[in-house]
Amino acid sequence: MFPAHIRKRLGAPGSWFSPVWFLSLVTFALVLLGSPQLSYGVDVTLSWGANSEEDLAGYRVFDRLQGQNYNYNDPAWEGTDTTCTLYNLDDHSTYYFVVRAFDTSENESADSNEVSYQGVSPEAVLESLAITGTVSVTEGATAGYTATASFSDGSSQTVTESASWSEDSSCATINSTGVLSTSEVTSDQEVTITASYTDGSVTETAQKVVTIIDIPESNLPPWQPVIASPYDGQMNCERQMHMMTEPFSDPDGDPHSQSRWQISSQDGFDSTILDVASSEQLTQLTVPHLVLEADATYYVRVRFYDVYLEGSDWSDTIEFTTAGDVNDVNGNGVVDDQEVGDNVDLNGDGIADNDQPDLIKCAHAIDGSGTIGVCKVSDSIEAIEALETIDPATISDKPVDFLFGLFSYRIRLNEAGTTATVRIYFSEDISDAGTFYKYDTIGGWQDYAQHTTFNDDGRSITLELKDGGYGDSDRTANGVIVDPGGLAEPASVALDTSAEPALESSSGGSGCFIETVTRDSGSHAEPFNLCISCQPIIRLIIAPLVHMNYVLVNAFGPTGTVAGLLLAGFVLSCLLELRGKLLSQGVKKNEPLRRHQAQA
Repeated sequence: MFPAHIRKRLGAPGSWFSPVWFLSLVTFALVLLGSPQLSYGVDVTLSWGANSEEDLAGYRVFDRLQGQNYNYNDPAWEGTDTTCTLYNLDDHSTYYFVVRAFDTSENESADSNEVSYQGVSPEAVLESLAITGTVSVTEGATAGYTATASFSDGSSQTVTESASWSEDSSCATINSTGVLSTSEVTSDQEVTITASYTDGSVTETAQKVVTIIDIPESNLPPWQPVIASPYDGQMNCERQMHMMTEPFSDPDGDPHSQSRWQISSQDGFDSTILDVASSEQLTQLTVPHLVLEADATYYVRVRFYDVYLEGSDWSDTIEFTTAGDVNDVNGNGVVDDQEVGDNVDLNGDGIADNDQPDLIKCAHAIDGSGTIGVCKVSDSIEAIEALETIDPATISDKPVDFLFGLFSYRIRLNEAGTTATVRIYFSEDISDAGTFYKYDTIGGWQDYAQHTTFNDDGRSITLELKDGGYGDSDRTANGVIVDPGGLAEPASVALDTSAEPALESSSGGSGCFIETVTRDSGSHAEPFNLCISCQPIIRLIIAPLVHMNYVLVNAFGPTGTVAGLLLAGFVLSCLLELRGKLLSQGVKKNEPLRRHQAQA
């Protein structure tokens, strides 16, 4: 097993960008080199190791664009050489390539490992601007609006503070940060707010019509909310608990428009760990993952608002205590059955991740698909307090399938309200065509691509988070960021982890021309566990053996004892022979990995 590099000629002659990544190979290595031809296209050269079958007739190369499938009836190249060049490919597109071998009887092998050429993204051009925010504001109140720019490469950017804002009404003013302030009106009034944003030579403008609502002089606030769950003094509450109030009631019969929920560790609410104003979580709220700690006392209260945003009194404060964490007995912030072995080094610094808990925390994906690590990057992070993986099946309306399931972590900052940067490591290769999604029980699913960077190592991403802002599910600038999410990889680019059947050659022989490659976990793989492999067999054999020995001793006395010992010895020798075979399989399984590490 040996490395393959991908290089692209950039800038002046002699300037090369390499390597991009390594490929895990079984039968051959595939090398990809690219060199742009002015502005017309790019020539891509592929090479691979030769097959040794006597009836080998040649090779076929297939290509596809990102998001498309291979057309195996139309090879991009066919021949007997072990190298080929594909000409004038679009330098702004991403291509994927595989090779198949075929014999004189037109039997064709399975795909080789897949490699890709990442085209140069054209300069993003501003295409549109949008304003988001409430469609109505009561008189004498304020409301914030957000301007979002969209670009030709599919990306978007919040440009609220860079945009120019204006309004067309004498009843309202809007400032440079998109905050609209309304004055008193005698009847409902409409105001049009306008945002304008310029990027390069392109300017886009957006408008939004907002209604200023006249509050009747006789309007009364809603009645004080009553929290039904949890009850005051409740113990052993779940950390991701479901809170609920009695139904909304208003003396004027006004509709329920918003609720504000607060959770604090102090009965005076001098600071909060969750502060949410929502038009959806009106009488029920499920606390997001990891906001609440185990075996801790908290206080919750809620306030209702009618359609005129007239607020009720706060509910009575409810005290509750969460249950102790029986799933994290050693208290290291990782669920015990999700902890990794002491040989795992996801960040590749030569030190076991378990030996540096102040820098990185790791956990197994709940479905066994791999291992995830959360590592501190910015100095603003004081500690990574907790990490847990989440079963996606427990969450409805998933937008996509997730490569390693979902996970959530909690970090503590040196200062409230600051930004933080973390690096998420994965034990398997990931594609930069994937998308990181955030999820919490209040805001639901969010595409987090704007604050996600895919790193060159092909196994990690970097996330930027802001306390109380983007990436923080507690929505409170309190020095703690809680960040649930997961990495989704498009099915068309997803790496195949299942080996294809070998192609049997017409001349007999042992098998495949080019084998499909399973993903190589590199130095991050955990060792073959013989004990786990033998446990079902041991349970199956030992229990009847003990019972049989008991019968022999009772029936034949000392003779039965001798017979029982001989029988036990025979079974033990069979188990030792089985152990040797399993161990041999484990060694063979990891042999390609050791060769790859030695040559890399």
